[in-house]
Amino acid sequence: MTVHILKSIRDEVRRTLTAASLQIDVAGDLTSVLDLKNPPSGSSVDEADLPAFFVFVEGESITVGSYNSYHRAVRLVVYMFAKSGSDPLDQLDEMQLKIELALEANKSLGGICFEFMPVGSAVQQDQGRVVFSGRSLEYRCVTSVTSQSPTI
Repeated sequence: MTVHILKSIRDEVRRTLTAASLQIDVAGDLTSVLDLKNPPSGSSVDEADLPAFFVFVEGESITVGSYNSYHRAVRLVVYMFAKSGSDPLDQLDEMQLKIELALEANKSLGGICFEFMPVGSAVQQDQGRVVFSGRSLEYRCVTSVTSQSPTI
């Protein structure tokens, strides 16, 4: 089956992170980090599903390459959600460290990208009934496809 290059990039990032079996310390307990398959509505995730991450493409820029090709610079985001009950920023720091190490070990994303690197992060924290804390980790992924087909 032929799939768009953006789906291939997302899928490879998720495969890499799933294979890493991410676990972080939550209030003294080593807790598995869940890969959310669907985007959370309004950043709302059931407490039972936390800690978690979600992978999405925020956007891309496309430039003409050579020999009928396009260079695509993709802005991929891994959004991390902390669990309440212990320091959420400690959880996000540990989760980001493990995510960065796992993705660094597969920096070509299985040969899809010729450039893949973290370029920024931002934290969101709110106090309501529970403390909500999340962080976006943005990557730049550069790939090339032919002008006839945006697939790999």
